[in-house]
Amino acid sequence: MTSSRFHAVAFALTSVMASACLDTASKTDLFPDLPPMLLQVRMTNTTIDSASGLLVRSRVFGFGSNPEATMADTPDPTSIRGAATKQTAMRLIVSDLLVGNYLEEVECRTVVDDDNYDFVPIGATPDDIAACSVAQDTLPQTCVGPHAVCLCHNQQGCTNPDGSPAAFNTPMGVRDDNQDGAADDTRFRKGAVTLQCNGAKMHSVPLDLDNSYWNPSGDQLVPAKGGFDALGPAIVIESASIGPAGHTTSAALPSNSDCSYVFAPEIVDKKGQRPCAPSGGGNDPSLIPGLSCTQGDFSAASFKTEALSFTVASTTGTLMNGAQISRTDTLLVSPSDDIPVDPGSLGGITILEGAAPYTQFTAALNANQTLISISSTNPTGFDPNATYTLNIPATVTDTFGEPNAAPLMLGFTTGAN
Repeated sequence: MTSSRFHAVAFALTSVMASACLDTASKTDLFPDLPPMLLQVRMTNTTIDSASGLLVRSRVFGFGSNPEATMADTPDPTSIRGAATKQTAMRLIVSDLLVGNYLEEVECRTVVDDDNYDFVPIGATPDDIAACSVAQDTLPQTCVGPHAVCLCHNQQGCTNPDGSPAAFNTPMGVRDDNQDGAADDTRFRKGAVTLQCNGAKMHSVPLDLDNSYWNPSGDQLVPAKGGFDALGPAIVIESASIGPAGHTTSAALPSNSDCSYVFAPEIVDKKGQRPCAPSGGGNDPSLIPGLSCTQGDFSAASFKTEALSFTVASTTGTLMNGAQISRTDTLLVSPSDDIPVDPGSLGGITILEGAAPYTQFTAALNANQTLISISSTNPTGFDPNATYTLNIPATVTDTFGEPNAAPLMLGFTTGAN
């Protein structure tokens, strides 16, 4: 995991620009006198190639841009369709350093609230972390005061690493297996930044807290190594895998949805100012001092995700409308871009034999919820020399309950065998 460490996070700039000098901004400037602004977002966009009909992925500026960007790097914002799967490392590039304490937590030796990660108090130093990293029996003497970390926050008490009970507010200890006086790990703080999608439904997209992080380095100058994905400072977020237990599926966002970023109220810069997204984002460092936005408002940076649709094949090959299949063939229905499907929505799938409902079939998902297999339950398969119509309606949804945007009706026939 690439992550800042609390003892290395800079909470103050080495130089502070005077407001009178803001009009001489350069690519290497940060802007502490302004509210911290979301300048750019790097994300994975999806398009459909007009010639092949295949899905194409590209890393783009989903919001804002850079003077060195090409047209391919900055598509028309109205055309952006963010990848609903494999949307890894969304990079939220901001204009100023934020207080890292509210973005990441340190790992403790045991559960201290609802997990084993804890907030580091404002003003804590490496010495405070070291004081809470000592042996368990000496913690009560060293891990004390307003800057103590990894205390038991549960009123009913906690459990020490050795299994013994611990009372509320007892120091539980920073995990420091290598005994260097620093936390072994940090993790992105739950709820610090969230993705909210699709208006009234308000899908709160789960984040992968281990692979999301705050990177306090960087500026608006594009380095030789890392390119646009090294601009900073930046919050990098990854959506979490939402597959069933024991299986791995592509991390996913709701399909065909409008999504926006929500920062917790406590996410601020050192002056206590909340971040926000100016209209159009940051495209030229020299123009950043003239940008403005309402603190806490990220609506300008909202984006739309790709839609869910389906294609059909059979165990003997691609299935075109009106094609003939073997009576014992299995129909293989694939969601676009491996978007995971809600197994509870499969009941909406129907098949007609001629004009009459055909009910002797099953529809089942694979373990990763990315392939629907449809087969006849009749021992001899579909009826011979028959005409069928498969219907995948809008009620077949992704795992967020978002509907199939292109309901599919596909005809097929069977031969004598």
